[in-house]
Amino acid sequence: MQLGSNIFITGTNRGIGLEIARQLTALIPPLKNIFASCRKPEEAKISSVIQIYFTTQELQDIKHSIPLPDTTKLHIIQLDVTKSIEIEEAVKIVKDIVKEEGLNLLINNAGICRMLPFPQITPDNLRNHIEVNSIAPLILTEAFYPLLKTAASKITGEGMSCSRAAVVNMSSTSGSLENTNTERKVPILSYKASKTALNMLMRGVAMSVKRDHILVVMLCPGWVQTNIGGPRAFLRVTESVESVIKLMATLNSSHHGRFFNHTGLEEIFRH
Repeated sequence: MQLGSNIFITGTNRGIGLEIARQLTALIPPLKNIFASCRKPEEAKISSVIQIYFTTQELQDIKHSIPLPDTTKLHIIQLDVTKSIEIEEAVKIVKDIVKEEGLNLLINNAGICRMLPFPQITPDNLRNHIEVNSIAPLILTEAFYPLLKTAASKITGEGMSCSRAAVVNMSSTSGSLENTNTERKVPILSYKASKTALNMLMRGVAMSVKRDHILVVMLCPGWVQTNIGGPRAFLRVTESVESVIKLMATLNSSHHGRFFNHTGLEEIFRH
């Protein structure tokens, strides 16, 4: 199974989002439109301080230096996922380009993790995590819902897939209630809570859009060598993203509303 022609990704300035954009440009058969969004496109590059974490080239280089297939266009879009006006503008840009084809795949990847241990957690720290990691994916999904429905309507039948219309949310096993007592002891309580909320919200969304044949899935990319995962993480960014893209290409109706790790194994923890 393949991915759809038109894909929108959030948080592509570095790490997992950047690597997703890079690997999608190399897919065979090629995609049609890849929309790579981030807060500051002009600064979408790897900092020299954290360069060890990443093996990809900067987003601007992908667009201007790496040869793309003639049929593939990479669109870099400014988007702060917490700003309604920028969400509206992003949807307008995508709609003007995809027209009646609609949007096949929305990848909610943007996220933050700002470590503060209990009892130093502040209301602002918790609020920021919830806003970016939980609320923003929901609002983005609502904003792109008409374009996702349009794409889904182009195929008849009851099936679901990322080639038809889908929302893939980058979550984390850190959001698992059952897993709380067994995972690494790191001061990311606000991050954990935000991922738990994301899982719940998107499970509810999955129930609501099932009639529209829009697939909704939560994926954990694993413990990855990014800003959040750190240099001691098990997975390189390239390895994680390779697994995630392969998994997305195989998702179907049986995966709807469920939570998987990057290898495709369902997370059995309560979340």
